[in-house]
Amino acid sequence: NRQLINKFLDSYTAFHQYLTKIDDDSLRKLFNKIRSFGYSLEKEYWKLFETIYKDHNWFKKTVGMNYIFRLFLRISVFIESTFYAVTWMLFVLFWMIFIYAYGPGSPAIVDDADEILKDVISIFILSLITLYMTMAINLMVTNDAKQKKTFSDYATAGLTYLWKKGSLKRRERKKEKATHKEERERADSIEESD
Repeated sequence: NRQLINKFLDSYTAFHQYLTKIDDDSLRKLFNKIRSFGYSLEKEYWKLFETIYKDHNWFKKTVGMNYIFRLFLRISVFIESTFYAVTWMLFVLFWMIFIYAYGPGSPAIVDDADEILKDVISIFILSLITLYMTMAINLMVTNDAKQKKTFSDYATAGLTYLWKKGSLKRRERKKEKATHKEERERADSIEESD
């Protein structure tokens, strides 16, 4: 990955700049470069992991099943993937027809645009229902079979990160308040003793 190589070289350069200068600015720059490199490296690792092992758990769960059930599940996975693509294509088609028929600069008269849109919407709804049915079947039989991170995984990780950052900031503020309070008490005790 060219981006990873460039980030590694940037980190390496920042490290040598820090060794020559040894100041706070170059240290901060080094940490930022290393953090960016680590984030990109982890992101690339999980992309490759999901690509290589995406169906590993699914095969592991279905290998001991009766071959008829296994065939049915493979067909169900195929139907799910197909209707996922069909649903998105119908969604795009709907908006293209809608913008062409009713958007600015559209022809004054578009014959049967309402009928075409109704047909596209009805097919879209049917494909969406089929998609959700096959997704439900696949989730019931092989729950968590894909090793791909979902939106909820990313949301949970983000919220956990924010929570940790917030709790760290609160602890720092409490320490600062306690330190200021101790300093005030010392200053008041020194003034009283004078």
